[in-house]
Parts: sequence; C-alpha cells; structure tokens
Amino acid sequence: MKQPKKIFTRMLINNWGGISHKMLEFHEYVNLFSGKSGSGKSTVMDAIQVVLYGSVSANFLNKAADDSKNKRSVLSYLRGAQKDGTANRGDVDFCSQIVLEIEDTATHIVTCVGAAFEVAKGDTDLKKYTYFSHSGRIPKDEYLENNVPYSIAQIRKLTEERSRSADNRGRGEVNKVYPSKEAYLYTLYGEIFGQVEQGRMITMEKSAIALKMTSGTGQFIRDYMFPKTKEDTVATISEQLGAYREIKERVEDLEKRIEMLDKIQVYDRELTNVRAEKVRTETVLKCIDIEENIIRLKGRESELESVEKEADGEYSLDEIAIIDDAMFKTIDLDEDTLVDWDELQTEHREEPDLVYCSECGRVIGRTVEYTDYDDNPICAECMVSNSAGDICPACGRKVPHEFMINGFCIDCSEENE
Repeated sequence: MKQPKKIFTRMLINNWGGISHKMLEFHEYVNLFSGKSGSGKSTVMDAIQVVLYGSVSANFLNKAADDSKNKRSVLSYLRGAQKDGTANRGDVDFCSQIVLEIEDTATHIVTCVGAAFEVAKGDTDLKKYTYFSHSGRIPKDEYLENNVPYSIAQIRKLTEERSRSADNRGRGEVNKVYPSKEAYLYTLYGEIFGQVEQGRMITMEKSAIALKMTSGTGQFIRDYMFPKTKEDTVATISEQLGAYREIKERVEDLEKRIEMLDKIQVYDRELTNVRAEKVRTETVLKCIDIEENIIRLKGRESELESVEKEADGEYSLDEIAIIDDAMFKTIDLDEDTLVDWDELQTEHREEPDLVYCSECGRVIGRTVEYTDYDDNPICAECMVSNSAGDICPACGRKVPHEFMINGFCIDCSEENE
C-alpha cells in the first residue's frame, strides 16, 4: 500500500522568461529537466521557487547557468529578458501567473497555489503582484481569457467562485488572494502541505548549475547536489536505496505467494464441492436401484400372498393397485370389499427384527445401509433429501446443517485438519 502524500501534479506558466504559455505535467516520483544552456531549465526551477518560497527576491534565483554573466531577477523573468539585452515583453503592459497543482493521494483533494503579476511597460521594479490559492484543479481556460492571462482582479473572482463550488473540499478555507507573504506561507505550509516546516523547501539545493565536471561525476554530485552535507551522504543514500529494493522485492514475493494461496483455496473449495456432488450422485443412483428392487420385491410378496390366500380359500384376488408408490389395496371380488395394505402391514411392523427409518418411520428391512449423524437408520428416500441435513462426503452419514463445516461434518473436518 502506498504511503499517503502531497504531490505536484501539474504546473502552469503564463508570461515567465521565454515562456508565453506552458502546462507541465509531473511524474509522481522523479522529474528530470535536461537541455542545453539557455533552454529554460533554470527558468522553470526559479518559477517553482517563487511559488514555494513566497518570495520575489533575486537572492535565491539560480545564477550558475552561465556564471555571473546573467544577472537574473523576477522582473527580468517576467519581461522575458534575453542575453543580448532584448526582452520578449519589454514595451507592453501584461499579466503573468505561475501556478502549482497539488494533490493529496489519500483524499484526492486537489489545491492550486500560485503567484499573479501585473507589469506596466514603464515599471523598473515589481509594483503589483500577489499570492493566491484555490480549491480544485487548474481551470480549463488555464487562466486565459481570449488568450490573455488573467488580471489579479480575475484571479480574485475565480477564488470567490471556487469557495462556493463543489471543489471546495479541504479542511480549511484555501480560496484566497493573500494580503501578505506571511499569510500565504501560513496557509501553504499549514493547511495545504499539512504543517510542514516553512524553511524545509528553502533548504532545497539548486540543481540548475554550470556543467563543469572536470573533477568527475562523484565530485560533481558532492559539490553541487550535497555541498552542505556530510561526506558519507551519497554512501548513506546508496545503502538506503539498496535496503528499499530488498524490501520491495520481499513485498512483491509475498504478494505473489498470497495470490497463489488464494487460488489454491478457491480450487480446494471447488474440489470439495465436486467430491460432495459425486457422493450425492452415487447415493441417488444407489437409491434408484434400491427403489426398483423394493418395487419388485413388493410385487413378488403380493403375488405370494395372493397364492397363499387362494390356497387357503380366504381371498380371491383379481388385481393389485399401487397408489402413491406406497399404498397397496387388495380387492375381494366375492365380497366386494377393499382391504388396506397398511392394515396388512401391521403384523410385519410388530416383528422385532425389522428396521424402521428414524425420519419418516417407514420399514427399511432387516439391514441398515444409511445412517444419520447419531447413527440412526435412514431410508434411501430420506437420505437423498437435504431438508434435514447434508451428506458428509468423507463418512457418508447424513449430518444436520449446523454440524457441517466447509462441506464436511464436524468429526471429518477435525480429522482433515
């Protein structure tokens, strides 16, 4: 499971450096900016720092792209100043925005923070700018109206609209145009980032630097990426990355094993069900055979009884009718009377060696083929009926529903475990 965090998803730049309008999409983990000198790497990095630090001071801007030849400032970035002294927006009035889109991976709440500028063609320093934030994603028009960047007044109107919209889902109120740098940083690091120390971002080292790797890659990394850290920083990071890879491999292996065990469990249930169905089917087939034999035997018994009665002169039978597969009636043609088979069967029920079904009470015979959970005899018809229980595929007994576990009776389930 991924750890919840706040991530930068997109960045919008309107009128900053050599960029008139640009939307950047960020990867969740690592983002690399590469290109020749002057291609705009430092331009993007400085734009990010203006938003994160809440400062327009030139002190933190990257100066190493071409050493001390390029004196950068926020105003020069806004005008799009070039090395030859020209500027993309030198003699016009214009507006500018730098906006970062931030998403909480746990709640999926999205918030935008940024800086808005209004520059007149005669301005020699920054006179009108503000920091703002609003709930929801970057608007579809990307802060443009008729391809012209929003003014500060339009930014303010947007924050008011977002405060009343369904996008306003955060804990605190973030739809604001801030009156001061301090108010902006308080909301940014407290409400949006979740109580992160304000100086944490400022300690991030500059990565847009002059490419002079005369001392080798290792020294290059130590000098520019970790200049204020201890000598063993790179080694420590390498060890941590190695440990992370090992843990990740273990987690992946465990996930595969869990998936395999889940499949085995499913197959085991299916196999148990197939075995139970097989036992049930075999039992039904046996019962069908038994029923056919019972019908034949009863027919033979009736024939024998008729012969005996005719020999004794008591009855003269002409036919035997079978009703509901259980009731037999005999017809005395001389006296025109009916005699119930149940009455004739009474004499047999009193015989001590006959076995009766514990569920329906019918005569089974003198041998027991099926039993219930308490080893009481059951006839074939009650055995295949599941109204009072199910057949255990292991021991073959009919067991009440409450004593069945995972398709087996309690006794067989414990033996299997």
